Amino acid sequence: STTGTGVGLENIKRRLLLMYETPNLLRVNRTDSEFTVTIIFPA
Repeated sequence: STTGTGVGLENIKRRLLLMYETPNLLRVNRTDSEFTVTIIFPA
């Protein structure tokens, strides 16, 4: 497996903040065996 620098996820996080003006809409969870990204879209 390869490890990225997270630039793409950081870009998405910034775009969500600009669009919705709400922090923490993108959450990244990493463990030894799993990588999960949760994106929350406000109603």
